[in-house]
Amino acid sequence: LWAIDVDGSVRLIDCRIGEVNLGGAHIRGRLHLSGNTLSNPGGQAFTGTRLAVDHSLICRDTRVDGELRLVDATIGTALILTGTTLSNRGDRALSAAGVTVEQTVYCTEGFQATGRVVFRRSRIHGQLALDGAIDGTLDLRDAQIHTLRMPSSAGAPAQLDGLTYDHLV
Repeated sequence: LWAIDVDGSVRLIDCRIGEVNLGGAHIRGRLHLSGNTLSNPGGQAFTGTRLAVDHSLICRDTRVDGELRLVDATIGTALILTGTTLSNRGDRALSAAGVTVEQTVYCTEGFQATGRVVFRRSRIHGQLALDGAIDGTLDLRDAQIHTLRMPSSAGAPAQLDGLTYDHLV
């Protein structure tokens, strides 16, 4: 599915899959990835490098064994990772370096990551809500975020050099 162009939404719901590659794709609607198990331990379970989604990327209650990769992706509304479990111990669990999200990123409501969570150089024009558990390093270096919601209970070591935000909640 690499570099496909979809005039509408894409739904991948309640599936068990190995690796999914949507790198370079343009989805002119929403991308629904809820209820899935994506598995490529030690590799990329989901590749969305330079993925463009005109509306939201919705990934609720999903298990990802391997890296969820959204490097240089563009999301028109929200990135929703509520209830999602990411596992890639010793490497990147979520790699969203250079991602642009026009509204909000939700890593909430049971979100868990084992491995690094990377938003380096990201541009989040709304809120980055990090209420989930992160067992690894949180990398926000050189990110620009309108509102950062990161409770002290998140507990992950963080790299914050060059981070700018307008509001801290």
